[in-house]
Amino acid sequence: MQKILATSLLLINLLASNTYAQTQLQYKLKIGDSILVHQQANQKITQDIDGIMQQMTNVLESKFVLVVKKVTDSSYILDFNYKLFKLLSSSNTYGEIFSIDTSADFEKDNMEAAIFSGLTQSKLKIELLKTGKIIAVRGTTQLINNMMERAGIQDEFTKQIMIEEMKKEFGSKSLSDSFEQFTFIYPTKKVVVNESWKNDFTGEIESENIWTLKAVSPNIDIQGVAHVSINSVEENYNMVLNGDQKTHISADVKTGVVKTMSVTSKTRGNTVSLQNNSIKIPTTINSVTTYKTKLYVQ
Repeated sequence: MQKILATSLLLINLLASNTYAQTQLQYKLKIGDSILVHQQANQKITQDIDGIMQQMTNVLESKFVLVVKKVTDSSYILDFNYKLFKLLSSSNTYGEIFSIDTSADFEKDNMEAAIFSGLTQSKLKIELLKTGKIIAVRGTTQLINNMMERAGIQDEFTKQIMIEEMKKEFGSKSLSDSFEQFTFIYPTKKVVVNESWKNDFTGEIESENIWTLKAVSPNIDIQGVAHVSINSVEENYNMVLNGDQKTHISADVKTGVVKTMSVTSKTRGNTVSLQNNSIKIPTTINSVTTYKTKLYVQ
């Protein structure tokens, strides 16, 4: 009898301990909360063209602010706007290809700089589930119009072509896919330490993610691994790459807001030229992206 009682008490304690250890990971925000995000990304694209290695480097830096404007039972409505956008592209063959810095003055004939200066003059609305999945991004049409107005293009046909190109990067779907790389990290169910869950990112860059909760104190510590595929279709080429990605996240326990995130990926495959007899060019992309945030709560 004593053994049965002891076993029963042990099972009760284990069940109670397991229940207590379960955590509902999610965003817990209030109206007026604001998040300043600093993103930095370094990307190296290497291509083997007839035995000659061509390398292009992209260095991106951006700062943006998210402000909670409305809270529903399942989601948040956020105001979003860029404070800074910098992009430097260069290659070992051509040197600097282009440089964009919205915080600096630019020459009047620098069309790229003029276009991107419109980013910091626009505001978007984002609806975010408590898991971090993005339901909608609104205001992208006005964002693109603001960017195009600064280009000073008079020819309507040329303007419409450029608008269609801009939609690929700054349309609602494209921005939603891009932002989710930073926000969509939490499961729909409660989890315990060392438990894993899955989600998928879609778009031009797709990934099948497995997240694992490593700790809940003093911060939420999450590690992620993923299979990544890139399928970029352009007018003159198709790029098809596959590879792996590793992510480490440290988030605030009270709000669920990411404090720091690092994402490292390596993909390999081919770029297929559509103008030159469908020649396959071996291509590798290595990238490291980091996010750091400052949270201001109401």
